[in-house]
Amino acid sequence: MVADFARPLPFAVINDVLGVPPEDRDWLGEALAVLQHGFERQRENDRAAVQAANDAAEQLLSYFAGLLDQRAAEPADDLMTALAARHADGQDRQDLIANCIFFILAGHQTTTTLLTLGTYLLCTHPGARAAVQRDSGLWPAAVEEMLRLITPITFTAVAPRTDADIQGVACPAGQPRPLFLAAANRDPATFPDPDRFDISRTPNPHLSFSAGAHFCLGAPLARMHGEVALSTLFTRLPSMAVLTTPDITASVPARQVDHFTVTWQQG
Repeated sequence: MVADFARPLPFAVINDVLGVPPEDRDWLGEALAVLQHGFERQRENDRAAVQAANDAAEQLLSYFAGLLDQRAAEPADDLMTALAARHADGQDRQDLIANCIFFILAGHQTTTTLLTLGTYLLCTHPGARAAVQRDSGLWPAAVEEMLRLITPITFTAVAPRTDADIQGVACPAGQPRPLFLAAANRDPATFPDPDRFDISRTPNPHLSFSAGAHFCLGAPLARMHGEVALSTLFTRLPSMAVLTTPDITASVPARQVDHFTVTWQQG
């Protein structure tokens, strides 16, 4: 499920949006995998993995700097061309190039998790599955409930602009605090029976895309991925069933699933 569907689909889409040439995408995928592995292993003080990630980051920065220059000289119908038109220099240019890497990482890894674990939720909740197969208009609400339960990005760090007191806990201005989005999404004060997968849940004010000024830029694309890809999958393979449970290899700060095997009947 991961290698053949949930990972390549959003990766291809996000590269199309950005404007990465198809011939470069295999290399890009390998470099991003090395970078992500370094992120995962840094807490274990895996120096080899971190060094490999640093090398990959340098290569990626160099690649996107070159692609930005190419689009400035030869505009195309893609996001890189729009970015190149900003004529950024100095630190602004470095930030822009770094954000190209982040754009792809954030734009496909989290969606891969949504598609993988969303499939698992539907396969293991036959009532919800039958409902969306019977009424396609239920898919948006089903995807919102998947986002709430899965919470692809489980926590983020925030720093209050002013001194704050939250239920007796002092939060000084400027001091970063971890904000556990996954916990907020299962707050029983907001979500009755919060561990239940309920595609009829309304309202559903989950925080899987964060909130306020830092609301996820890619939320509309992620929602579209979930609705289009999953509805197509369960239409084409209506008898799909779980063969092995999802292999979740990381949950902080991003959930990562490496393997999930499904089966279905032909015909």
